[in-house]
Amino acid sequence: MAELDPKKYQQVAQLLTEIRRGYADLKQNNPFDGQTAREFIDSMESADDAVIKLVDEVSNLDQKLDNVGKNSKGFFQTLISINSELKNTNEGFNVTKKAVSEIQGIAGKLKDDQQGINRLNAKELKQLKQKWKLSNLVMVQNALLSVWIFSVSV
Repeated sequence: MAELDPKKYQQVAQLLTEIRRGYADLKQNNPFDGQTAREFIDSMESADDAVIKLVDEVSNLDQKLDNVGKNSKGFFQTLISINSELKNTNEGFNVTKKAVSEIQGIAGKLKDDQQGINRLNAKELKQLKQKWKLSNLVMVQNALLSVWIFSVSV
């Protein structure tokens, strides 16, 4: 065994520790597991070669950890978007539900008028017609908005 520079030994030991932490964070097998700094240096041609190999491995691990972070961020952003779309869908559903209820009420009044249960005058019929138009417009707008939201999210 050749004489080993203490600074190179310390650097290799620190790099091995950093690599162990990185693989532990990734929950992957560490290819350097169980090797001491001295054993690793002895397996290489020189301490400088050992440092270069370990620095490359740390760079590789950093890239893997960055990718995990990007994937997590992307997943989080996707969930936020889905939640927002669901909220918009619920709001549109509630508005449409209200419009359908109003149309149902109008239909009930017209049915009562036709059956002679409750006669409507011209003014009341005109008001019902305006309510019906407005409710239909709201339903059509919500349907178009839902189609647009779906097409944008796909």
